[in-house]
Amino acid sequence: EFVDLLDDREWSGTAGELLEALEVTENARTIWSSDWPKNAISLAKRIDALKASFISQGVEITKTRGKTRTILIRDMRGST
Repeated sequence: EFVDLLDDREWSGTAGELLEALEVTENARTIWSSDWPKNAISLAKRIDALKASFISQGVEITKTRGKTRTILIRDMRGST
């Protein structure tokens, strides 16, 4: 759902920024469930574990490390 809302078919930021952006798109019941990541570190670990699932759905996720650790989410559906 988050990827469908992206204007330029991509999003870039830190895991903390991604968690904040995801919380805007979800309802309170989902956010307070035990399955929802409680912090940026747990979100980043879940992204690593689900990377293959995202690729199979046409969503590419790239993580870079530098001064800050950045996550790039790119919607590859419909691209040639």
